[in-house]
Amino acid sequence: MTIRIIAEDEALTESERQRLQQASGHIPRYFRRIVSIEWRVSRQGHDRRVSCMVHAASGYYQVGVGSDVTEESIGQALDGIVRQRRRRKAIRETARRHLPHDAA
Repeated sequence: MTIRIIAEDEALTESERQRLQQASGHIPRYFRRIVSIEWRVSRQGHDRRVSCMVHAASGYYQVGVGSDVTEESIGQALDGIVRQRRRRKAIRETARRHLPHDAA
């Protein structure tokens, strides 16, 4: 598994880098066979934009969030990735369900 952190426009503080590493550590709980995790951090006006992309065996997942506080954006991006994974998993599971056939 490869973790890439890309800071555009501005350097990240050490605490922000640590928070990104911690968030990356939570992702394997929800995904199997992760190929890569990529975080992009940039500033748009007063907001800090954080994007997270996860490449796993089950597909690509990507979410972008903007907030005044970088750490809040990181948490929201992590939540968004988890919600996206759960939503796709639920869709796959409902597609696999077979309706019972009447034997009569």
